[in-house]
Amino acid sequence: MGMRKSGLASATASLALTIGVMGALTGTASASTGAAGAAATGITVCKDAYEQNCATNVPGYVGDVLKQVRPDLQDSISSIRNNSATTICFYEHNNYVGRGVAVPSGGALVNLSGTYVGGSSMNDVISSWAPLGGGGPKPPPGAAC
Repeated sequence: MGMRKSGLASATASLALTIGVMGALTGTASASTGAAGAAATGITVCKDAYEQNCATNVPGYVGDVLKQVRPDLQDSISSIRNNSATTICFYEHNNYVGRGVAVPSGGALVNLSGTYVGGSSMNDVISSWAPLGGGGPKPPPGAAC
């Protein structure tokens, strides 16, 4: 009887592993797998200042907020928190183009209306982001990147 339960447990674990691997390879992994992967990013973007109306654990590379996160966040982000392990640069245009503002690991910009890059506010203009390259010192929150 004990052998039978062990065999069933092994078969179940093997099936779950196979489904998970196949889902990862084909891009059809379950929502729970996707949520677990997303949770690792630790990046939060918010439509309103002071971290209100947020999308949490968004992907680390986003070339188009409209398509990859939430349509209502395109050019509408007013606060950012970065609990990822790396500095993230948030850009004003899709595909990592235009003015950018750096948010180091563990940093936050809770009200982008007071964050200026190139003489203009970064409030309600962010459309893409990606990790900032290089292993140099972390820029302070709000620094241009």
